[in-house]
Amino acid sequence: MKKSMESIDTKKKLRFAEEIERLTEMQSKMTITRTDKNAKTRSNSQSSFQNNEKNIVEFVINKHVDLNHSKLILKELEKDGIVLDEEELRQILSKCALCNEYTESLYNQIIRHQNCTGGLMGLGIVPFEDYYFVMLIDYFSRKVFLQYLPTKNSISIGVFLARIFSRFNFRHVIAPPRKCLKNASVVNWMAKNDVVCYFTPTWEYRGLGRLGRCVRTLKGILEQRENVKVAARVEKTEKIYNRRHNEGVAMSPNLASLACNKKDVFEHQKKRKQRKT
Repeated sequence: MKKSMESIDTKKKLRFAEEIERLTEMQSKMTITRTDKNAKTRSNSQSSFQNNEKNIVEFVINKHVDLNHSKLILKELEKDGIVLDEEELRQILSKCALCNEYTESLYNQIIRHQNCTGGLMGLGIVPFEDYYFVMLIDYFSRKVFLQYLPTKNSISIGVFLARIFSRFNFRHVIAPPRKCLKNASVVNWMAKNDVVCYFTPTWEYRGLGRLGRCVRTLKGILEQRENVKVAARVEKTEKIYNRRHNEGVAMSPNLASLACNKKDVFEHQKKRKQRKT
């Protein structure tokens, strides 16, 4: 019985091998006898694919520009029937000339100021629950300054900047293009005190990453103190953050902001940058 089963398996394998050989021979003949017309059709099909790919790139770039150079447009593209992953979108948007111009010029001009305490400050208005808080972060020492705001009032922001400036001198500020930050009272205060403010374009958040990471940490601290009055919560959060050890400076922001620690902080940041590259 066993031998008969093996015999059947062997016959099946032989028939399968013969069928494969026959199909291979047929495919070979089809390749040899392919007409010029078929070759032309294949060429046109390939050209059509390339043109379609070019059209997709153009469409994505146009959508990117129409949405104020936003890079978060995957869902918008899906509505138009274009499905891309994040890497494909990144590669296409890297062709945007205006975004590249900012990356090469303004960003490099801004970031060179962060090599000393008060050299470059990040300014932001952060919504949290039913209120706001205005914040400044020193890009060198990571020291933060906060103030509770019932509303996004530009006068209150100007008062906050003046208060911090009186005890922590700074010369350059980077901020998102919020209306309350671009208000005349804020801009005039900066001009009067020789503070240069760089408002990043609405489509480009490079340079604001440190500000964003700090906001997430601050919100986490705020959430732990729900039973405290709002203004007191914000004030306490500032103190806690500035006393905590920060990996970016290898010490607390309070210590990193001291002149005697400038060299150590600079060397630490230099090593971190080298490890990343």
